[in-house]
Amino acid sequence: MKKIILTIFSFIVCVIAFAQSDSSRDFNWPKLGFGEDTSTMIKLYPNPARDNVFVSLREWDINARYTLMLKDNKGRPVKNIVLLQRQQLIPIKASYGKGMLWIEVWKEKELLGRERLVLR
Repeated sequence: MKKIILTIFSFIVCVIAFAQSDSSRDFNWPKLGFGEDTSTMIKLYPNPARDNVFVSLREWDINARYTLMLKDNKGRPVKNIVLLQRQQLIPIKASYGKGMLWIEVWKEKELLGRERLVLR
């Protein structure tokens, strides 16, 4: 019994030590917050949308990888899409239901912008 308790305790200590390791110093928070204006970086239309939404980016670097993330109202990821061009049509599934989604566009590891999409 003592060996089991000692093993569990040492496992918990290792997990905590790993979580506080040097890798946490390399973490950078996204540059944009929910309250900041990102309307100049991303354009969504139509908004509100039903089946498809057209995403247009102001900035485009041909050598970078752009990723579009769909998130629900609580901030949970719904879907990731790699953007292949500056303007792209994104299909919206009916299974998302009515309501609101957040669309985030990332360039490599940098958040370019976040927009709210209303689904009807």
